[in-house]
Amino acid sequence: MSQTLNITVKGKPMPNEIDITKSVQVKPQYEELPRSSFVLQLATIADDITAWGNNPHYRDIQLRNFWPTEPYLASAIYTIVGRNAAFNWTLDGPPRTVKVIQNMLHNADLGRGWLSFITKLSIDLFTCDNGAFIEVIRDGISETSPVIGVANLDSGRCRRTGVPDWPVVYTDRNGAEHKMLPWQIITVEEFPSPIETMNNVQICAVSRVLRMAQLLRDISVYKREKVTGNNTKAIHLVSGVRTQEIEDAMKAHNEEQLAQGFTRFYKQMIFGTLDPNAKVAHEVIDLSSLPDGFDEEVTMKWYISLLAMGFGADFQDFAPLPGGGLGSSQQSQILHQKSRGKGPALFMKTIEHKFNFHGIIPQNVTFRYDEQDTAGDMEQATLAKMRADTAAVYVFNGILTPEAVRQQMLDRGELTQEEFDSLNIEPDVTPDIVANDIEPVDNSAKAVRKPDFMGRERRKVEASFQSDIEKALNASFAEFKKKILGKKPTKELPFMDDIINDEEMWENFRVRVVGAAQ
Repeated sequence: MSQTLNITVKGKPMPNEIDITKSVQVKPQYEELPRSSFVLQLATIADDITAWGNNPHYRDIQLRNFWPTEPYLASAIYTIVGRNAAFNWTLDGPPRTVKVIQNMLHNADLGRGWLSFITKLSIDLFTCDNGAFIEVIRDGISETSPVIGVANLDSGRCRRTGVPDWPVVYTDRNGAEHKMLPWQIITVEEFPSPIETMNNVQICAVSRVLRMAQLLRDISVYKREKVTGNNTKAIHLVSGVRTQEIEDAMKAHNEEQLAQGFTRFYKQMIFGTLDPNAKVAHEVIDLSSLPDGFDEEVTMKWYISLLAMGFGADFQDFAPLPGGGLGSSQQSQILHQKSRGKGPALFMKTIEHKFNFHGIIPQNVTFRYDEQDTAGDMEQATLAKMRADTAAVYVFNGILTPEAVRQQMLDRGELTQEEFDSLNIEPDVTPDIVANDIEPVDNSAKAVRKPDFMGRERRKVEASFQSDIEKALNASFAEFKKKILGKKPTKELPFMDDIINDEEMWENFRVRVVGAAQ
């Protein structure tokens, strides 16, 4: 479960209510393609993949063609994508509305389901600098039309424009271009570039590990070709034996091995010279070899470490921890606890934010991930016990009262409002509306209460005041009703103007209300 930050809302607008015209940033009125610096292009011009920022669309095509060819990188993507798709989520809100939204999400991606939707979205998110795109399908052609579905849009067919009125242009299979309005599409990025002209193009996980992945891919291809290829790998210089004699011996040896059923692994050939006094010398000129000092185990360890950093995961998500057994269990627990706040938390917070604050689900429903985290629960239980022990010491020494401790527990969320009210005579003295950063603010929340300093006596005064006000209102309404019934109703109802302008009647109303308040 991702950790969240509680914030106090003071009437700030929702993210989709911000008036972007108030910003100093100039938004283009027409499509503006991402641009990068000339220096960056020169620095990577020798690479076989287009430099980042230089034609992002073509670079994404190259990235899509590359990552399936590197088995370790492809396996790492599968591991992370599978983890994201397997996360549990829940909906909080009115039962009927929750049921409708739940059915919509389970039929996401045009009926293929949630797993298909989140899998495709995650693949685009981690393998494309263009990011991922969610189509918001509405039951109508207006922003206020209800959402009836969500689907993943192919990142390769989406083009960022930078124009607020139509931020994305989608090209369908028939080649037709569709200007997607802000309420029709949502862009998803995990590591967006701050360069304004890049239109929020990101540096995806594959881009972050690309150079090392290319090296490992080339080494893998080299090893395969060295085993199965038919090109010349080396030149052998032999003296003391005629070349024809060696070729005849090799031919006879190969025929013998095939006759015995060997097709891939041949036994070593033993060749004896006819002249026992001849001196045989052998020199090899290697034409294809790995770099000097190459250690495959060390290289793989650092490559997996880079994959873990690039994907915001832990080393042991991709491979067992290297090294001896001493301390490895403790190290594993520490690494797991640290990794919970990186990649998984970032992905969950990103999806929660998009769903809760970008018009996919109603404001009275909250989408949140509900992952079971035993280690996290143990940490919270330990922290709660330490706070309880500290509070007990404060109460015992007279530093705090039990009521103050309960108030602190309520503010931290350790007590519900109902539990607090049942235990406390005094009401909540800090009743600000507190909203979780992934939950929409409840607009129907009641007005905050003032601190209660007089307890039961104050409530008696309030009850008496409410009764007097009700009597004053009832008396005034009876007077209004009498005046209305005393008039003859007509088609135009002209007597309403007489009542609105009746100064005596409204003076009586004022006197009654003021008298009730005294």
